[in-house]
Amino acid sequence: ARIQAAADDVTGALEAADQVAQERGGPATYANMITILTMKGDLVGAQRVAAAMKDKWFPWDGTGKALRDLTAAQAKTGDVSGASGWARQQQNSFAKVYAILGVAEGLMEIKKIEEIITRRPDTTLRGKCSVI
Repeated sequence: ARIQAAADDVTGALEAADQVAQERGGPATYANMITILTMKGDLVGAQRVAAAMKDKWFPWDGTGKALRDLTAAQAKTGDVSGASGWARQQQNSFAKVYAILGVAEGLMEIKKIEEIITRRPDTTLRGKCSVI
């Protein structure tokens, strides 16, 4: 399925992934295809694969990252509206959150924001308490 996705055969890749999913589960196969298509710049194909994912596969770490990377890539192309619209259309809350996070990360890269710095107030307990 991954080879077919890399060779621009998204339809064939989806058929192969469906077979693999029936035999062994499925989130990793689909997440890998989304990642490959995103890396190739085939964001429409990656969205097709994401749409074919089954709700029971969420949450799973690989699917969240794949969706985040997909929407980040789309936002970085300048299509922030399309990326955020696609993210908002996700029915699964887990998928929606990760997709929205990707849009935010894409925007941060466009705006050259390297990191969000959070400041903790100084306290006399620093170093004495494991959570401070």
